[in-house]
Amino acid sequence: MSSNSKYPIGYSSSDVYSSSEKRRQLAQYSISAWKEAPWAKHIREKSWASEEEIKEFQEELLRWEKRTGAFVSATWCEALGYVS
Repeated sequence: MSSNSKYPIGYSSSDVYSSSEKRRQLAQYSISAWKEAPWAKHIREKSWASEEEIKEFQEELLRWEKRTGAFVSATWCEALGYVS
């Protein structure tokens, strides 16, 4: 692509996680994120979810990870563009 191009560069990929180990990892990561991530603090500060609702969500993650046939599909998109 030439340096004066006005077209964006973009990529996307999709992953599916369905093994019991991947579900366990995702559930544990998500539960941890509610304790440590900046967005979790923001959600609490804005009262967008109560502690009870967060706890219920975390408990549901633990039930979900044990369900036969459960999976996660994630799509990742990246783009870089400019106008000269």
